[in-house]
Amino acid sequence: MFKTITKQRRNRFAPSATHTARIDRREKLLAYQGLPSLQTYLLVDQDARRVEVYRRANGWTVEYVEQGSIRIDCLDTELPLAEVYADVPG
Repeated sequence: MFKTITKQRRNRFAPSATHTARIDRREKLLAYQGLPSLQTYLLVDQDARRVEVYRRANGWTVEYVEQGSIRIDCLDTELPLAEVYADVPG
């Protein structure tokens, strides 16, 4: 069942800690690129107010979002950065 769910994912949101950032950007990104249904991969920085956005439509080139909102095309929505960090002090 897990494999079925994973294969159909369109978006992946993942927190990124300092000690896992390299793995998140390399091994996990490469693995997620292999999922045909995945359109967007977001790495949410735990130490700074920044989200790395990787999109299939963009050739998986990273975009950094530090203010405003993140466009999630396949969900036809905007994700405000303020909501992502709503419960984070500072």
